[in-house]
Amino acid sequence: MAQYIDMPAAAAAVDEHPTAARGMTPPPAAALRDEPSNAPGWIALAGKLEVQLYEGGRLLGNSKIDRIMVPAGRHDLELVNESIGYRTTRSVQVSPDKVTTVTLDLPKGTIAINALPWAEVWMDGAKIGETPIGNLAVAAGPHDVVFRHPELGEQRQTVLVTLKATLRLSVDMRMP
Repeated sequence: MAQYIDMPAAAAAVDEHPTAARGMTPPPAAALRDEPSNAPGWIALAGKLEVQLYEGGRLLGNSKIDRIMVPAGRHDLELVNESIGYRTTRSVQVSPDKVTTVTLDLPKGTIAINALPWAEVWMDGAKIGETPIGNLAVAAGPHDVVFRHPELGEQRQTVLVTLKATLRLSVDMRMP
């Protein structure tokens, strides 16, 4: 780890420079002030989907981390969630001492829902209709599905919608 401290010009006098103590000639004060910053920046991932962040095949971190420290400059990133089949690339420019936010767009997967004899269906607290429901496009990832029938009660399922194939969910409301 390297640490850089900017000091006022008066404090960086030639006779006080660390290289002078070792018998080396210190750089001119103007060069010290004009030197570019080697400070790192950060990448923050924003979105509901949990992903791992890679650069050049090397794992940098994941979306559970508040911000990931990287050298300032251009980065070609790969965002991956293996469980749902999500993989995309992004190029970002990271500025020194700043946080660059990468927003994750939730990709859509499909789900087909059915119930015997029939049921009203809620997904994540919102009513989506009565069965049968075919090829409904929803955000990939986990969802809570509730089936309700006026005489046969309620059944709950937690499902994982992926990008790999249409998820088929069917319940028999006559069975508890």
